[in-house]
This record gives sequence, structure tokens and C-alpha cells, in this order.
Amino acid sequence: MINDECIQQLDSFLKDGFERNLFQAAIRNLSAEYHSLTFNNFAYAMRELIRHLLHRSAPDDEIRQCSWFQPDSTSKSGIIRRHRLQYMIHGGLGDYLLKKFGLDQIIEDVCDNLLLQQKTLDAFTHIGPTTFEIPQEECQKLAQECIEAVIKIISIIDQIKNAVFTKIEDTLDGHLLESTIYESIEEIEALARRASIEELYTTGFDKITILSNKVIFTVVGNANCYFEYGSRREWREGDGTVLMPSFPFQAEVSVMIEIPFGEAISVHHVGINTDSWYE
Repeated sequence: MINDECIQQLDSFLKDGFERNLFQAAIRNLSAEYHSLTFNNFAYAMRELIRHLLHRSAPDDEIRQCSWFQPDSTSKSGIIRRHRLQYMIHGGLGDYLLKKFGLDQIIEDVCDNLLLQQKTLDAFTHIGPTTFEIPQEECQKLAQECIEAVIKIISIIDQIKNAVFTKIEDTLDGHLLESTIYESIEEIEALARRASIEELYTTGFDKITILSNKVIFTVVGNANCYFEYGSRREWREGDGTVLMPSFPFQAEVSVMIEIPFGEAISVHHVGINTDSWYE
């Protein structure tokens, strides 16, 4: 049987509907009673799933806009599978930055591995004496290798996203603080006579997407505020009060893919959640 953890990892990366249904159908085919076409059916389903995943994740127009793209003469469109894999993994990020991340060779290796698996799947969709009646144990082994190759791609995508966020995190804090002061001050001014945002701490990111010319994501964190209560007379009499609450925030951010990477940052919207103040 295919490792359940691998199945769950790949399934979580797929979109609801066609992709997940096709993958589950491929797995059910392997789990059903063995017959002479068991692996051929799996190979056909997985080949089409990977093809669909690559085309969905790497549109032609986006690939052509990447600085690293060089048309390949063996393809009518100039775009080959490796181009799609490259875009799926790192979008428009170029070789220089990938080397700085220490991920350039890893990306090359995982691309080679998945492309090799695709060639294997292609071979088994053309049924002949050497691709027919594959023994059951060999079916399981080949299927596991194929799924693991896709999971390695997913893993390196996550590494790229983490590396990108780490690269821009320090610069991001300054941009966020400036944008938050201008955009979100009204949300906290209603809570105190004098209110200000003193510090922002980013704790992570969500929904990061790497396109041909920019990286877009939602950053989350905490905003440390300063609240001052009391009139001038109350402060003179020692009755003024200062509170320093902290509230969660999220912001929509884009970073242009240009040298030096991480400097051209735009914060499009910042929202501070003050619901806890009323609880």
C-alpha cells in the first residue's frame, strides 16, 4: 500500500474537485484487486494529474514574463515541462537569488527527479510487452516513487516561501509600521484619549504567491499600542493612566522581484483586530 502520509500530503496541495477526485481515483485503482493493467491505469491518471497541476500552477503568459525564461526550440510554444516546474517552484525569482537562498541545486535535483518520473509514467501509458502485467509489488514501488517526487516539489516550494519571507522580514517591519500608523490609527483612537502604535511584530505569513514580477502575501503579527487616559488635571493630580495593550494585525503586502530584492515593498491594506478590547 502507498504510505498514507504521502497520500495526505499530496492531497492537501491539490485543489478541490477535479484534481483531488482524479488523485483519489488513481489511489483507489491501486488499492483494488490487482490485474494486468493496474499500473498502466495509475500511470495514465497520475500523468494527467501532474500535467493539469503544472498548467494550472504555471500559466504560459506568466512564464514568458520571467527574467530567467529562454524559449525552447523543441516546443511550438517555446515552453517545456521544466519551465513549468521552475515557475511552479519559484515563479520569477532568478538564479542569483536562488543561489543566495542555497536552493538552486536542490531545485535542479527535484526537477530532474519529477521529470524522470513523468517519463516513466509516459512509458507505461503506451502498453507493450515491457509495460504490461507489471507485478503488484513493482506497481506499489513505482507509484510510491512517483508520489514522493511530487511531494518533494511541494516541499521545496514551502522552503522557497520561507526563504523569501526571511529575506524581507527586517525591511518589512519598517514598511508595516509606517503603513499601520497612517491606515489603522482610527481603529485604536476610539479606544483611548491618546492612542498610538509603538511597535509591530510579524509572526508569520499566509497565502504567499510568487508571480513573474512580484511576491504577494498576507503577513500576520501583533501591534503593541500606547493608550493614555485622563484629563490634564487628572494627570497633574496623579490620576492619569497608561495602558499598553497588544492586538493582532494582518496586512496585504507585495514585494517586487527586482534587485535588490526585498526593498521595493508595498503594503496595500492593514487591519488591526481590537475585538479583544471589548471582551
